[in-house]
Amino acid sequence: MLGVLVYGVLGTVVTPALTLLQHDLHTSVGGVTWLLTAYLLAAAVSTAVLGRLGDMFGKRRMLLVALMLMAAGTLVSAVSGVFAVVVLGRVLQGMAGGLLPLAFGIIRDELPGERVGHAGNCRDRQQPSVDQSCP
Repeated sequence: MLGVLVYGVLGTVVTPALTLLQHDLHTSVGGVTWLLTAYLLAAAVSTAVLGRLGDMFGKRRMLLVALMLMAAGTLVSAVSGVFAVVVLGRVLQGMAGGLLPLAFGIIRDELPGERVGHAGNCRDRQQPSVDQSCP
């Protein structure tokens, strides 16, 4: 899932460039921190929303929507020199925050049960092991 990798990179790639962006966008330290804050807030909100929409309308469809939002946000941020528009682009990038849960949902739907890790979920196990008791 290349999209999940790109999403992770987009979350951290701005941090080393904050002082350069502050200078190029003619903003303050408080202003430039909105490049990170807007991204993280949008990601926090959209993770739950895209997960629910994935359950309602299909995980693959919502995964494509998230990828399009990420691409649009990257394009908006890259071509703009205006601070507010760059922040808007970062919000669009952050709205792709549902990529990871959608990808996990697709993996869980597509792989057979014995190939998917259980992570301590006793409901899915046929026979719990001796050292792990299920209520």
